[in-house]
Amino acid sequence: MPFSNQVDWTGSDFIIAGLLLLVAAFAIEVVLRLFTKKRNQVAIIAVLIFVFLSIWAELAVGVLS
Repeated sequence: MPFSNQVDWTGSDFIIAGLLLLVAAFAIEVVLRLFTKKRNQVAIIAVLIFVFLSIWAELAVGVLS
């Protein structure tokens, strides 16, 4: 990495991060199109963001293992 030697990401790490972001964004877009009530949208998107952050943290530092 150009700014720090403490981060050792490979090309596959960038691909996985990109796919994770793409899937999360696509899921949020689907929720916004399928659900019309704002309350339902907010609740489901909050769950999606929590799942996204949980997966991100697990892949980054192994929070659960």
